[in-house]
Amino acid sequence: MSSVSRCNSYSIPRSVQFLFGCLATTSFFSCATPLKQHYQIQPLQSDDAVTIEIKGVDEEVELQKYVYRSHEWTDVDGRSVKSERESSSFDVQTTTLLNDESSKLLHQVVETVKQSGDVNLHDLGFPQKKERISFIYSSQSEVLKAGSYDKRSLFFVPPVPLPKKAVKVGDSWDMTHSWVSQQSGFPLTIKVTALLKDLLQCGEQRCASVELSGHVEVPFLDPKKVRYSSRILGRYLFNLDRGKMLWSKIVSEDSLQAAEKTVNVQSCIVSTLHKPKKLSWLTVTPDCEPKDQDLPDLPKIELAAKN
Repeated sequence: MSSVSRCNSYSIPRSVQFLFGCLATTSFFSCATPLKQHYQIQPLQSDDAVTIEIKGVDEEVELQKYVYRSHEWTDVDGRSVKSERESSSFDVQTTTLLNDESSKLLHQVVETVKQSGDVNLHDLGFPQKKERISFIYSSQSEVLKAGSYDKRSLFFVPPVPLPKKAVKVGDSWDMTHSWVSQQSGFPLTIKVTALLKDLLQCGEQRCASVELSGHVEVPFLDPKKVRYSSRILGRYLFNLDRGKMLWSKIVSEDSLQAAEKTVNVQSCIVSTLHKPKKLSWLTVTPDCEPKDQDLPDLPKIELAAKN
């Protein structure tokens, strides 16, 4: 997880919106025998290289819960003249229509089924409430189709940086992609580096803890007239065996200064899997605070018994 939100009037790209806004459109987050054992995350001692790729099961329905919060404020000559906060919680349902194992293409339909708050979900890379978008992804999360949207749109930015080959703990990989802001028409570029921090035993399956760092660039800006800075930090917990994200959190801060005016934005988005139940053993409630801009830690895991 960076759409650009209100780029006119000195507003700035909210880089967090790209990364985990787009993550939602992949339907990563996500039958079943009752589970009675307690699940917990433990270190997995292994020097083996692992493949991190998205996977799906035909006709599988997933439900992801998200919380997004932001704080935007404007300073003029060092005085705060405007402050605005936004927040939204929403549920995204994804149905896998076809998992083509021969070509490693995933066909999915994504719909936001519930939302509180008035945040424009397109600005976060999600379908609007009750909108259905058909996606086709490669196993490395490249977007081959996003409904009828133009290939220069936010929806075609790879939703999460995945490695193109097997990786070991300590390995890193980069993702760079450009798109055109729907609101302003300006070209934007996101650059993200992902680091495989740890391999973990998540209950009966293997997981990867991946750290993210990066920024958004606005190529058209004249640095002599406008100073822009952007920072993205994040972490996600990825189920290697099922090819799905179990939990994710991204924080972002941006600043745009022109003459005596500076616009600042801090934002965060966090998500957890809730369906299918067999994979949704994390009991953490998604929430975040925009001012907390440190690299996110893994959530404190409550040992939850599934009945």
